[in-house]
Amino acid sequence: MVTAFDVLEHTDDFHHGFSELCRVAREHVVITLPNAYELRTRLRHLRGKPISQKYGLPAARPSDRRRWFFSLDEARAFVRDSGREHGWQVADERVLLGPQANRIGRAMCRWPNLLCSTCLALLQPRG
Repeated sequence: MVTAFDVLEHTDDFHHGFSELCRVAREHVVITLPNAYELRTRLRHLRGKPISQKYGLPAARPSDRRRWFFSLDEARAFVRDSGREHGWQVADERVLLGPQANRIGRAMCRWPNLLCSTCLALLQPRG
C-alpha cells in the first residue's frame, strides 16, 4: 500500500508524483487532496485575510509552498481519470468535513465543493 496524505499539492510535478504512486504500489493507493474552494477558506480570502502562510506572496520565500490550487470536483476527477490511465480504479471515495464538522453535520453534505475540506480516495488495480 502506498499513501500520500496532502502531499502532491506541494510538489512541482503533481502528475509525475501521482504516476509514481501508481507505479510503486501493488495493491492499494490511498490519497488525500485538499479542497481549496471550501467555504471557510474562500470567505477568509474574500475578506482580505490570509488563508495561510502557504498562500499569497510573502516577502520571504516560505519553506513549504502550496503550488496547486483546485476544487474538490477537480481533485475527484483527477484521481479517477489519472488512476484509470495508469491501470487503477477508485475502490472507495470519501469527502471529509473540516474543523466545522459539528456545525454542518457529519453526513455527506449537499454542497461538498463548499463544505468539505478534503478528498480521500482508495485506488486498487483494475481488473
